[in-house]
Amino acid sequence: MPRLTKMALVASVLAGGLTAGCDAEGEEIGSRGGIVVSEDGRFSVEIAPDALDHTVDVTITTVTCGTMTERAVGPCYAVGPRGTAFLFPAKISVELDDDTLEGVPASRLALSSRRELRWDLLADRDVDIEDGTISASASYLSAFAVITVDAPTPSSPKRNDR
Repeated sequence: MPRLTKMALVASVLAGGLTAGCDAEGEEIGSRGGIVVSEDGRFSVEIAPDALDHTVDVTITTVTCGTMTERAVGPCYAVGPRGTAFLFPAKISVELDDDTLEGVPASRLALSSRRELRWDLLADRDVDIEDGTISASASYLSAFAVITVDAPTPSSPKRNDR
């Protein structure tokens, strides 16, 4: 049984049952939408109702980040089937680890997705230091990572920097 973090508990309540544990098996998500949480309970993808026009077996696995120009903060997560597009963006959320983030201001945190051989910043992001999460919108399934960037990202953090 995976460790139940705040994110996993919220997903459990919203989905009417825990949707974690996606290393080998996926969670079927269709037109009703739903939330899938990683086995470690720190990563989730929330798919809105009507964002998919067919049922998809969504999987989440922890993977090596590979070559990145920015520094990944914590593990990278592959969400499949890779390339699955949404009619409405999905919400990607990651619980932040205080030990890993020590000294990193919220303005330098961003979410990145892997597209072919490169990593691209997600267009929006919301860093909530008090709640310990970062989230952003994704238009397709891919690999995702929390990264640090040299310059502050365009959107401002929800809470005060550290």
